[in-house]
Amino acid sequence: MPDLLSQIHNRIQIFHQSPETLNLVAWKLSICSISQKDFLKKLQKLWQMPEKHLLKQCMMQDSEYMTVGVKNKISILLQLVKEAVVGAGTAGSVLAARLSEDPRVQVLLLEAGDKETDRPETPFITTPGLAKQLRNSSVDWKYFTQPQENALFGYKNKQAALPRGKVIGGTFALNDMIYQRGSPGIFDEWDKKGAKGWGFKHVAPYFRKSVDTKVIELSKSDLHRSCGPMTVSTLQPTSLLNVYFNATQSLGYDAINCNEKEDQGICRIQTNIRGGERLTTAKAYLNEARGRQNLNIVTKALVSRVS
Repeated sequence: MPDLLSQIHNRIQIFHQSPETLNLVAWKLSICSISQKDFLKKLQKLWQMPEKHLLKQCMMQDSEYMTVGVKNKISILLQLVKEAVVGAGTAGSVLAARLSEDPRVQVLLLEAGDKETDRPETPFITTPGLAKQLRNSSVDWKYFTQPQENALFGYKNKQAALPRGKVIGGTFALNDMIYQRGSPGIFDEWDKKGAKGWGFKHVAPYFRKSVDTKVIELSKSDLHRSCGPMTVSTLQPTSLLNVYFNATQSLGYDAINCNEKEDQGICRIQTNIRGGERLTTAKAYLNEARGRQNLNIVTKALVSRVS
């Protein structure tokens, strides 16, 4: 299939060397006698190989080519995939999973951190209430705020920690799991100021589609449903919670349901917990998508710029 070979060569530069090197790789993959779909499958198998095995597959046992290394394994897929998503965090996990629902679309998901499972921090990621133990750990970017002039007087250098997730799942892997949608009024304000399609009536169906609501009071709400990937529940009430409710109501605040049409008042917080464990969008969306042939997830891949 010479046309396909020419097309690939025009779009990418896998090696530093001449077109003959690319022809060599194509020959090793038997690309000239297979379809583009089968070629991508073979390329994906190569992707999953360790670097030294990949080089052996892509090069002849000849001194002229043994010195030619892969410039970067990521660069191969970056040029062949249709969609590249930077960051496997709260949004990136969803985006990559949804894009890869179309088997015709090759998706590459790049994450600067590592996987969220089988590591020392995993128990603190999965167990609700232990998020503070993850600050300044290997899954935290360890950011700090700028020094403040009129705040943080009790903090060193007047700077506060700003935890951000450096792991599959992103900051969702180390936050407090509170599920809170934006105010409907703010979405409508965006729409009025020019962000067409971002009014609350436009985004509400996507909020609804994403949730599996376990909150009894919201079971019949037109803004929630019970078959989405993200479990939404409430914590067990405590006597202290009742004290807060009584105090705020005495100040004139109404008791409302979070994430409903009313957005001013006091409500019981909703959380993303499933089966007693933290539920990130990586668990909810990405885990189901991991086995797809058209989705490649690469960890420890820091993106410094987008060109």
